[in-house]
Amino acid sequence: MKKIVVGLLLALAIAVYAKGAKPEDFALTAHVVSSELRREVTGSHPVQNTSTGQVYANVAIQKKVQYIVVNLDGKQYTLRGKKPLEVGVDYKVRFTSNKRDKVEVLLPENKTVKYEVVGVAEIPK
Repeated sequence: MKKIVVGLLLALAIAVYAKGAKPEDFALTAHVVSSELRREVTGSHPVQNTSTGQVYANVAIQKKVQYIVVNLDGKQYTLRGKKPLEVGVDYKVRFTSNKRDKVEVLLPENKTVKYEVVGVAEIPK
């Protein structure tokens, strides 16, 4: 009986969590100014002859990263993440750390995406 109750509580918790984010939890609005896909080198891999072991070259290992510039709270933030955002659109956001170095963005389908803050500047006049 206890296992059934624990199972039901766990299922209920998962169902509540899976419903998505609440828009009222995102008090700030960010306006997307630009979005750029860049390739970042994360390491290298040697190319070598398997019989002799001689290394001919090192090949760079790259990954694609999205850099997004948003106007938020009177400042211009540069965000780094995986998912692009549409330029010229306002998104609801919230900071997820006290240092204001991580941002969570609410997408239109009530899903969220996390970004790292890599730069803060005054909005150019």
